[in-house]
Amino acid sequence: MTPTQNSNTMVPIIIGSCKRYSIVLQQVYDSIKHYMPNREVRIISDAGIEVEESDSLLVTSDMGWNQNLLKLTAKLPESSYVIISMDDLLFTWCDDDFNNKIEGLIHKDYDYVSLYAPPAVKLKRALKSDFRSCSDISQDYAVSTMVSLIKVGLLREILLKTESPWEFEKKSSTFAMSRRCINLNTNLVVVSNLIVKGRKVSWRNDLETTNFSDIVYSYFYAFKVLIYSLRELIGVRLLRFLLK
Repeated sequence: MTPTQNSNTMVPIIIGSCKRYSIVLQQVYDSIKHYMPNREVRIISDAGIEVEESDSLLVTSDMGWNQNLLKLTAKLPESSYVIISMDDLLFTWCDDDFNNKIEGLIHKDYDYVSLYAPPAVKLKRALKSDFRSCSDISQDYAVSTMVSLIKVGLLREILLKTESPWEFEKKSSTFAMSRRCINLNTNLVVVSNLIVKGRKVSWRNDLETTNFSDIVYSYFYAFKVLIYSLRELIGVRLLRFLLK
C-alpha cells in the first residue's frame, strides 16, 4: 500500500454543520448509518446530535464551514482520503458494491472523484462522454460538496483559499484542474436536499415543523429543478444524440 492509499474502510464521511441546520442533521446522520452502517461518520457542529460510539461528533463554536472542516481534518495525513458530504443531504440509496468501488478509486490514486450528481447532470455527462464510466471535471464547480471522495491535502488547500461552500465549489477548478480528478458517470449513492436556500423541501422531510410556506416553496423548487434539468439536457442536444 503506497503512502497515498488507505483502506476504504478507514475513509470517513465528514460533515460540517451548525445550529441552523440542526433540525435536519439527525435525520441526515441516521440515513447515512442506515445505508452505510459500517462507514465512520465525523461531524463538527455547534449543536449536538446522537451518534454511535464508532463515530465522532466535535461540538465547538461555529467558525464558518471552511474553518470548521479545517479543524475537523487537522490531524489527518494529507495523503489520506475523506468522503465529503453536506449536513442537509438525506441518503436514499447506496450501491451494493460501494466499498469495492471506493477501494478501486483509492488504488488508482485519484485526488478527487465525484460520487453523486443530480440526474440531469449525470445524464449530460454520460451523453457527452459517449457513456464512458467517468468523465472529466468541469471548469465551473469542479469539486462538488455533494458526496465526493477527495484527498485531504486537496480539500484543505481549497478550504484555506475560500470562505464558504459556494466559493469552495466555484473556485475549486483553480486547484483541481491540474490534479487527477474525475466525475463518475453513475452514482454510487443517491441523496436529496432537505433544505434549499434555508427552506425545507416538504416531501423530503419527515419533520412536523414543515409549515405551509415551506410547502409552497417546495412546489416552486420542484419547478426550478424541472427547468434546470431541461436546460441541462437541451445543452447536449438530446434529440440530435438520439437521432445520430
